[in-house]
Amino acid sequence: MPRSWLRPLLVLLAAVFCFFWGLSTYGESGTLGTVELSEATSSDWLFVWRHRLAPHSVPLDGRILLLTVDRQAEVQLGKPSVLWTRDMAQICQELRKAGALAVGLDFAGDPFMDKSPAALRALVDEGYAALQDAVTNAPVVLIENDVSGDRQQPAWPPSVVAFADEGRNSCLANFLVDPDGTIRRLPLVGLQQDRGWVNHTFALRLAELGLGLEMEKTKEAWVFPQHSWPSQGRGDTLRINHPGPPGTIAQESLARYFERASQPNGLEFYRGKFILIVPDFPSDRHATPFVSTGLQRTLGGEIHAAALNSVLTGAYLCRIGAWQWATLLAGGCLLSGLVAAFRAPLFSLVACLLGSFTYYLTALACFVQAGWILPLWSWAPCVSAGFLVGFCAQFLLLEERRRGLHRLLGRMVSRQVAEAMLEQPRLRAERRQITLLFSDINGFTPACERLAPEQVLSMLNSYFQEMVSLIDLRGGYVKQFVGDEIMAVYGAPKPSTSHPRDAVYTAIEMIERLAELKRSDPTDSEGFYSVKLGINTGEAVLGSVGAAERWEYAAVGDDVNLAARLESLAGKLGYEVLVSKFTRDLVEKLPPGWAWKSIGIQTFKGKTSQLEVYTLEKTGSETS
Repeated sequence: MPRSWLRPLLVLLAAVFCFFWGLSTYGESGTLGTVELSEATSSDWLFVWRHRLAPHSVPLDGRILLLTVDRQAEVQLGKPSVLWTRDMAQICQELRKAGALAVGLDFAGDPFMDKSPAALRALVDEGYAALQDAVTNAPVVLIENDVSGDRQQPAWPPSVVAFADEGRNSCLANFLVDPDGTIRRLPLVGLQQDRGWVNHTFALRLAELGLGLEMEKTKEAWVFPQHSWPSQGRGDTLRINHPGPPGTIAQESLARYFERASQPNGLEFYRGKFILIVPDFPSDRHATPFVSTGLQRTLGGEIHAAALNSVLTGAYLCRIGAWQWATLLAGGCLLSGLVAAFRAPLFSLVACLLGSFTYYLTALACFVQAGWILPLWSWAPCVSAGFLVGFCAQFLLLEERRRGLHRLLGRMVSRQVAEAMLEQPRLRAERRQITLLFSDINGFTPACERLAPEQVLSMLNSYFQEMVSLIDLRGGYVKQFVGDEIMAVYGAPKPSTSHPRDAVYTAIEMIERLAELKRSDPTDSEGFYSVKLGINTGEAVLGSVGAAERWEYAAVGDDVNLAARLESLAGKLGYEVLVSKFTRDLVEKLPPGWAWKSIGIQTFKGKTSQLEVYTLEKTGSETS
């Protein structure tokens, strides 16, 4: 059975479950599970609200510039994209001479031109040769669409890649696309097994070449000369910290580059910058936390630029550790569960809602100020689980207390009244037809004179135990004990259609039970086996009567008094039981061996008219 210690125990078990559940769901690999994806999706709103509330909270490195190959640039290039390689090589050389720190080419050639016509292949090969010169011993980075080292879809021909490899000027350009189609992460490294070295992602390689430094990987973190950040879970992935919606990072059309190149010292503008030459085509726009649909989605090059900005500024995103993650979820479950277990349900619900609101505000503040990502989606089910467990624990305890109170009240008042009081503490007044039964012991006073007080109480309690059990069995409610007198009510507090019959049958069973007890004690020395009973049916006013400090359930009315007078008249006339005509008319059938007998018209105090009265007598037969 529930006890007071069960409430915190159940809540603690729920918190332990949430703790280990949090540990089991923590992680971040190439393919996100259901919980991981839900967490990633729910964290998207942090980007939106951070930009609304603190648009400049993410430091933006002004050295990053995107040169976009848009439609206007295509017109100026004036040739198919397959022949752009020579132009790109020339642009890279010019930017290098102008003092650009590093140049990244975020577009691919055609590595399968060997199947093209000889004339076209010659032009392409000429462009490749120029690109090889551009990447030799220069901070020019070429992309490779390869993470695993499988090289089934190379971005460039082997000759170009070989030149890039010599200077470590090749890089990974792959994104990790989550199951919902959104790009939130990119791989930091890829093992090039055929070349025996580790290839870095586009942004990382640009930073290394441009600054002449190299990123180091330890067991716990990635270390750059100016800063470091924790390893981002399984697979060495980097969460992309977008400084704002598309267009936040500086960009201009490649057509604008051509304008600057035609002006004296126009290329000085690019001195000291990290230049990313990227395509601006609908096919290279992707869903990000800011924009998921339409042509306003984020350029692939801008995603790389956002990663580069994190490397240069140290503005990384990172989740809290696995143990901290699990502890937060368990703590939320524990707090909500304890509140729900020990406080009123409405108060608990409001407290949990306010607590969750505060938590989400804290999560937003941590994201804005430090780039920490707290569990968002997982928080709600853990807090809800704690609340439900705590509420259920409180309900079980309250139910146990209710049953205990019911048992206690059942010893003080009748079972029916106890149940009614638990449903409605102060019973409202109402007028209803009920049946009253009054019972008194014949010869009780002489017995008290013969016996010691202890013996009187013992015999009286035994008598009451027998009689009350019979009354309770028939649905009666023992209103009170007055000395040896019992006042029983039928049809209240819960309504009943058979209350006249129940009262009459109780009287018969009381007489028969006392006869059995007398046969087991033939001396009848105490005189407790002879009773007088009065039964009447009529209307009475029912309800709680008394002062504010103490009240009781009462039945008030003239018909109540008539039942008491019938019991008194039974003693005077020598009958065991007297029943009013009102009750007699409502009880058509008696138990076998009993019959009605009229004792005539009787006069009662307080009644203006005379009433016919009946008694019950044994017939000695099985018919009534």
